[in-house]
Amino acid sequence: MKKTKVIAAAASVAFAGGLMAVTPAASAASSTTKCHNTDSKNYKNFDLPGKTDIVGEGRTCITKYSDGRLTATIRFQWSEATLPAVGSGHKFDKFNINVRLDRRPNGSTSDIALAKRTCDVTSDVNADWSGETACGISVPDAYNSSFDFSTDGSLTYNIDNDGDGDSTFQLYGSPLVK
Repeated sequence: MKKTKVIAAAASVAFAGGLMAVTPAASAASSTTKCHNTDSKNYKNFDLPGKTDIVGEGRTCITKYSDGRLTATIRFQWSEATLPAVGSGHKFDKFNINVRLDRRPNGSTSDIALAKRTCDVTSDVNADWSGETACGISVPDAYNSSFDFSTDGSLTYNIDNDGDGDSTFQLYGSPLVK
């Protein structure tokens, strides 16, 4: 059974020198979404001691709305590497999705973080051997044609009983929205 959970709570965004509360909301505005192609670059095999390993993929997407709003999202889906799943369901002591909305001046290759958010999805990943969850952040009136925008991010995890502490898996970013 595949479980999908999307985290869409309010977020605090560092924007224009201050903090602004942003709640992603349904909008009648038209939109364009660009995502990193699903390929082996954003796939990760998690070697779980004494349990069935899981494989996961983080997919980075950016959405530009006609009202100027930009949304950065990372969708993470996972499944057991072999069947049947063996071992306890407690696979991770920590599993965070770190999403960042970046911008860069047109033609530049240097990203600057416009907004970022971390979502703790440990309980989601531990609850099932396969599923999907997401973390996103939305910034109103962020679009400016002088900049290119993208979504970047990472997965920070701590595998239960491996003795290694926290590890980070850097994800390839979304294509640019110009």
